[in-house]
Amino acid sequence: MTDPARYALIPEPTHLTPRAASFRIAGETTVFIAPGAETAGRALERAIGPSLPGNAQDADIRISIVPEGQGTNGYRLDISTDRIDILGTDATGAFYGVQTLRQLLPPDSEAPERPGRTLTVPCVQIEDFPRFAWRGLMLDVARHFMPVDFLRRVIDVLSLHKLDVLHLHLTDDQGWRIEVPGYPRLTEVSAWRTETVIGHDSAVPTWDLRYDGRSHGGFYSTAELSDLVAYAEERHVTIIPEVDMPGHMQAAIAAYPDLGNGIAEPEVRRRWNISTQILSLNEPAMRFCRDVLTEVTRIFPSEFIHCGGDEVPTDEWRMSPQVQQRIKDLGLPDETALQGWFTRQIAAFLDEHGRRLVGWDEVLDARPLPANCVVMPWRGDTAVRNALNAGVDVVMTPAQHLYLNYNQSTDVHAEPLAIGGFVPLSMVHAYTPGRFGDRVLGAQAQLWTEYIDSPELAEYMLFPRLCAFAEAVWRQGTSPDAPDFARFLERLRPHLSRLDALGVRYRPLDAKPD
Repeated sequence: MTDPARYALIPEPTHLTPRAASFRIAGETTVFIAPGAETAGRALERAIGPSLPGNAQDADIRISIVPEGQGTNGYRLDISTDRIDILGTDATGAFYGVQTLRQLLPPDSEAPERPGRTLTVPCVQIEDFPRFAWRGLMLDVARHFMPVDFLRRVIDVLSLHKLDVLHLHLTDDQGWRIEVPGYPRLTEVSAWRTETVIGHDSAVPTWDLRYDGRSHGGFYSTAELSDLVAYAEERHVTIIPEVDMPGHMQAAIAAYPDLGNGIAEPEVRRRWNISTQILSLNEPAMRFCRDVLTEVTRIFPSEFIHCGGDEVPTDEWRMSPQVQQRIKDLGLPDETALQGWFTRQIAAFLDEHGRRLVGWDEVLDARPLPANCVVMPWRGDTAVRNALNAGVDVVMTPAQHLYLNYNQSTDVHAEPLAIGGFVPLSMVHAYTPGRFGDRVLGAQAQLWTEYIDSPELAEYMLFPRLCAFAEAVWRQGTSPDAPDFARFLERLRPHLSRLDALGVRYRPLDAKPD
């Protein structure tokens, strides 16, 4: 049995052979970085500090690219008493080999102020590769704005755990977070709400709602987002932007009322739940969507662009003579078909730009979907089967397993206010994304921020559940047998010391974790 304190690795490697003794890293350690492994080399320097250059034959640490081996993004890590070899099947695999080496270093090596001293790592042989290509986190920065320094910090911790997608939910009824040329009021008006509802608002009559009286908002400049994309790419994380449409658009309509249906008085929404204010789908609204997505595709090089498509109440469309005429002109039977038409228009536009549309599972309500679309089913297995039957790729996002804004304990009074639900650490770790076949690209955890108003609270809700998710989406196989949660905890406990050194404000483990 492998010593979990000696090899406190998360996610657990595919194959690990323990060895006795250790390797010593000191100021005189030499390093060789092969062409193509430069990001791994820079990651190594961030982990151990500056080192002396060496050659391919006799350097103390060698990072190489060997395409044959462990599959896409795989690596082999070989640590003996006199050498460390990292062999990646590609640049990402070499980078992941460094992340595993990093987790074998003493936890205090992660501290911002590290004394110059010798580091030791245990000898080991590891062969490792991911089960899924898409291992992601969705972070909602629309409901509560999060500063860009925090986003960098999230990227750092994602890469430590070999997670490779950060999906940013950039727009919603309560806020708009991205600049778009030609639409200055999106950052002047849409990015700010006058106040925010206090507590849960779903079961409270409108006249009894209380608000905090404080303005909230913010946005990311184009330069900030471009810098963030480059920062993420250096750490082998892809940022996937989301602009939710045609629903969840009240903030945009508040700035540009002609985008809406002229039925409700527009303002940036101050409460949660689903707004009835949606895009009219007239030509100005369609042009707006194209203009926004043109800018999004300019900033974000990702193959995938998320356009939401969820929770679109069609009441305004039913009440609008202009929309009813548009439905008639398009030869469509009803409002659901109109949303399907809209989804196909946006998918075609993205396809012209070499991108693929991603949507929540509501986009399945009006098929057909273009074959190159990707669906994120959040409403359970039925939605997954509907997506697969529609012939599209899937990224698993089930609320009952992967919504990290849900409560972490049944004792809700001992926890921060949450939206509801119950997703304990053990449930995240037990999740098996691969049982639906090869069209599953991977899985993604979600952090919706209606009730999460600060980076500190976001970290409390994310960790250590995101550690469990990283393992669930990395490990091999589709066995219905529950993964060994007790063994995971044995590795997690010493791993938390690493999060401490990084300053991550995680939720402490329960005495008997659920």
